[in-house]
Amino acid sequence: MNAIALKNLYGDQLTEAPKVKRERKTSGYANHLGWVFMTNHLHHKPKAARTYKTLFAIGNDYTYFTPNTFFQKQSREVASLRWINAFSVDIDVKHTSGTTLNVTELLDSIDSVGLPEPALIVRTPSGGVHVHWYLDKPKRAFKRVCEHYKRITGLIIEELSEIGADGQANGPERFFRTPTEENTIYQSQNRVSFDDLCDWFSIEQERRNEERKELRASLVNPGQALLHHPAVKKLLAGVCEGQRDNTCYTLALAFKAAGYDAEQTEKRLHDWNKKNDPPLTKIEIKRKVKSAFKPSAPAGPAAKYISMLSGMKFSYQVWEEAKPRHERKYSHLEEWAEDVLAHIRFRGGKISGSQRSLAEEITSSADRSKKIAYSTFKRVLKHLIDAHKIAVETTGKGRGAVTYIRVLKDVKSLRKESGASQKPKKAANNRNGLNSNTILDQVVGGSALPVPPGLAVSLTISPTPAANPTISPGGSAPVPGNVPDRFISALFNRGFTDGRFIFAAWGRVQLAFKAFNIPFSLISASPDFLTLAIEAVYSVVGEKGAPVLGYFAGQDAFMKYLYGTVKGMLTDYREQQLQDFIRSVEEMPDLKLYCLRQVYFDRLEENDCVDHELAKAFLDEIESEISARERRKARKKSREKLSWETTISDHLLGYFKTIF
Repeated sequence: MNAIALKNLYGDQLTEAPKVKRERKTSGYANHLGWVFMTNHLHHKPKAARTYKTLFAIGNDYTYFTPNTFFQKQSREVASLRWINAFSVDIDVKHTSGTTLNVTELLDSIDSVGLPEPALIVRTPSGGVHVHWYLDKPKRAFKRVCEHYKRITGLIIEELSEIGADGQANGPERFFRTPTEENTIYQSQNRVSFDDLCDWFSIEQERRNEERKELRASLVNPGQALLHHPAVKKLLAGVCEGQRDNTCYTLALAFKAAGYDAEQTEKRLHDWNKKNDPPLTKIEIKRKVKSAFKPSAPAGPAAKYISMLSGMKFSYQVWEEAKPRHERKYSHLEEWAEDVLAHIRFRGGKISGSQRSLAEEITSSADRSKKIAYSTFKRVLKHLIDAHKIAVETTGKGRGAVTYIRVLKDVKSLRKESGASQKPKKAANNRNGLNSNTILDQVVGGSALPVPPGLAVSLTISPTPAANPTISPGGSAPVPGNVPDRFISALFNRGFTDGRFIFAAWGRVQLAFKAFNIPFSLISASPDFLTLAIEAVYSVVGEKGAPVLGYFAGQDAFMKYLYGTVKGMLTDYREQQLQDFIRSVEEMPDLKLYCLRQVYFDRLEENDCVDHELAKAFLDEIESEISARERRKARKKSREKLSWETTISDHLLGYFKTIF
């Protein structure tokens, strides 16, 4: 068995060995544990295991296992599921020629539909594979979760149907082939969250729905379908006096809906008129055609008139041509393909970077405020590759991967100008938001409150212009355009000239910031964050060396140390920011404190902060300070009231003593 793969899958849901009775009494009932089922035949009674000792002891004797765990060993039903650990699909991986796909081709197919990298791929004896996406955190198998599991898995199967995904193998309780050292053909530490797969599902569903809507909106009714309907054919056979006028106009609209122009329609109606008894005059037919082709005329004949004139049941629907692109909300694949080609040509015929960053650069030629979706971008790339219009090459793996795209020379230009991805220069926008010309005001529509030092990171964003790709000397790979200039210079001046290395280093910085839920796009937008990343590079170079220093510990060691250094420095930085903020809040007047609370509350509501967690911590400190001040005021007021009552009672007591 592949013990590592199974331990990565189940985690602490299985214990190493059975607990003795004394340990069970001490630790009590464990509601996080689960049962795994194994079998040799899908219709035989399975064997259950709840410890790794049992699982590994019987694992080599059984062919199938359940990736998800159950809360009892008596039943392998959906209602008995406790944890969803992985999404799994069965794929009969075959080329059209009948040969088996290799792992690289399989991963490319998975990536092409926007799915993340799987954690485990197991080869089956028939040549197919079982693909597993491990969840980063097990999901409780509630009824709704299991139902959504089937919906997501069903869509994955549909997306991978071209390579033989089995639509019957869909269910969280199903068996899959047990992984062993021999049949495991791919294994990684990649994990995916349940929410990410839900987002992928929602995006794909929305895309499919819109594609269906656009298809229905762009379909034009087939030319001869209407004219071949029995009711219309009966009218075309000729009519008697009293029906000629209405029938002539109705048939004119029918020819119009079928795609005929006015001249062709008039000719066809003259042929039809010969079958009438008696026929209409030529001038009457000309009038009916002119009336039918007026701009205000209907797109086609009314079904009720055809039914009434022919005496037969009739119904149909006329599909009008699709609207122009600027009037539509969504664009067709070919239209996005033109935009992508125009953008590449504008950049000199070739571009490079991560696919997500490249997709961010593509905008619609009809509406430059609209960007291409990442999933659509990947489909467009596949479409252009199949059409032999572009060549795509990817180096590296994961977040450090760099994609190089170039237009093939024999492709004719689709547009003379590449306005597709370049936004015109506009006057400064007064709206408060992120764009290339403005920064976020600290207070909308007026001057800001005095801001303490800790407020700078959370409330201000300074735009950093995107760097154009640069070519390093010595044949090194170009630097992707989404890496900030200052970060490139910090590495380049220390001998790191390869674009792949610089991009990978920037990827480690992004991952470190992601641990604090800071969006990638806002790292370079904050001067403090960018300075921190550059200082981390200096620190790592001092520990692991650099080419200009004459010694270098290697790329892997450098990247790991860089990730840890950035994460540690960011932790210290945020703690210092919080301490400075606490000190400033303690000295702040009440009015400013209440105003500052409202500012932070609005920023968090609008998600208008660089470091959302730090801003939330600031707001918590403001709330604590306000609460403490209110308690102090209440105590002071209580003491003053007590002192006043004591004074009054002393005066009354003295007064009564003087009387008596």
